[in-house]
Amino acid sequence: MVGVAGLAAEYGHHLAGYRRLARPFLLLQLKCFGCGFLAYQLLFIWLPKLNAGGGSVTETVLRAQTHDRIYLWTHAWHMIESHPLLGVGPMHYAWYPNNMAAHPHNSLVQLACEWGLPATGLILFFLGYGLFQWLKRFNANTLKAAPESEQVLAVVLFFTVVASGFYSLVDGVIVMPLSQVMMAVVLGLMLGFYQQNVVPSPRRPLSDLIHRLFAGVVLVVLVWSVLPELLPRILGDYDMIPTGYQVVGPRFWQEGGISHTEGF
Repeated sequence: MVGVAGLAAEYGHHLAGYRRLARPFLLLQLKCFGCGFLAYQLLFIWLPKLNAGGGSVTETVLRAQTHDRIYLWTHAWHMIESHPLLGVGPMHYAWYPNNMAAHPHNSLVQLACEWGLPATGLILFFLGYGLFQWLKRFNANTLKAAPESEQVLAVVLFFTVVASGFYSLVDGVIVMPLSQVMMAVVLGLMLGFYQQNVVPSPRRPLSDLIHRLFAGVVLVVLVWSVLPELLPRILGDYDMIPTGYQVVGPRFWQEGGISHTEGF
């Protein structure tokens, strides 16, 4: 417990060190928040009240509630209860019919129900450890002598990841192709920025070989796991695509060139 408390205290110390460097960035975010709050009040509160008689676009386009999130999270919780260790399988939330959506709009809940609680715990641990190492490398003290561009980049990348993580708790950030690409771009920038000033260690042939073998195995597994589903679509052989289940598939399944196939 003492070790965990010390780690948390050091984490908080590094995070607090951003206050001076992050002030302009946080001020800009506060202004954006204020504008967004006013826009929400206008579009979702005031306009619907002024248009109580109906017939306006506000009743057909704008949503004043998100009760569907509660339903989706409850649906995922039943999966977690039934499969707490290994989950129902990656991307398998969409396989179980719910007549509403193909994902729970919550990254943590989706990981828990599809991958299981132990895997979710490991993912959270590594994410927390990565952010801790980032703050240990880039804080007010270590960035004091750095160029202003590097100071800004370190702060923006950190808050981008943190904000995206919180946003993923209420939306489908981890399942949409565009947000997945942006996530890879941001994480790639962080890794490159983190490694650019690292002093290279003496070459270790065995360690390098193990890393390359591991990367190769991961690549083979990924290709092998998606090839049975991907190959029929590449070849245009729609007879091989399964159509025997009813499910609200992801938006990309519906609009990605195979919308004529029943069940997708």
